[in-house]
Amino acid sequence: MWSRQGGTPWVRALFAALAVPGLLVGGCGGDGGEGRARAEAASPKPPVELNDELTVSHVTQERAVPCQKKELEHRNMCYRVSDGFSTRRVKGVEALMPDPEKGRTWAAVQVDFESPEAALLAEMTEKANKIYIADPYAPGAKIAVVYGGSEVVAVAPIINGPLTSGGMEVDPGLFTDEEARDLVARMTA
Repeated sequence: MWSRQGGTPWVRALFAALAVPGLLVGGCGGDGGEGRARAEAASPKPPVELNDELTVSHVTQERAVPCQKKELEHRNMCYRVSDGFSTRRVKGVEALMPDPEKGRTWAAVQVDFESPEAALLAEMTEKANKIYIADPYAPGAKIAVVYGGSEVVAVAPIINGPLTSGGMEVDPGLFTDEEARDLVARMTA
């Protein structure tokens, strides 16, 4: 369920929350963020305050519903998580429009984290990727993303490559330009 684009690993998973069904999440790792980093160094943008809290955690266990206390739900599965971080402030959130020259034929939403969270994301996804290499179906090969302080997981992607560029890309394959813009507006307006 992943592809390589320019030598950079991409992860994908269902994005069930924020009233946008059918989304997928991905993030570029390795040197995938170098071009963005150079552009940001030339013209740094102020951080973005989110309307609600965004939490990213490492999945340690999963099982079918019903969920017990301290378990998070996502698509009829219950997750126990650890090693996470929460933030209401990110480096950036933007709607990405289709760009066939870059191999993207769909709209997407890019979330870039600030330094402390970016380092935690890299560490967390490195750990999940090591588990993925040993057993791609192990719960520990996933991270859970929760938006809005709820107990419902918005995204639970399998991590098939560490996310070292400090961000992740939410993309569905069938996401319209308008839906990408609307998601960014809900998170930041």
